[in-house]
Amino acid sequence: MKELRLDIKPRAHITRYVFGSAVYSDTPSDIDVAIIYDRQYVSVEDAIAYRRALVNEMRVLNSMMIDAILLSMEEEMEMAFLENAKYLAF
Repeated sequence: MKELRLDIKPRAHITRYVFGSAVYSDTPSDIDVAIIYDRQYVSVEDAIAYRRALVNEMRVLNSMMIDAILLSMEEEMEMAFLENAKYLAF
């Protein structure tokens, strides 16, 4: 995947990952993004707003479909999402 130069910066207690075909394919069908936040420090409303801003900026910079999931750290651990996915932090 080519490097994304985003104006929206990483935020404390929120991590961002690209996974799926954007990681392992030269011709990805879309860009899958996982946003994982710590509920002790980030409200669900703030996490949703961050997701919206990130996806909107990524859509401006890229013509591919952006699919973004939002998980709390507890949800990610329960699902073992990152254990089961090939991903890149960005």
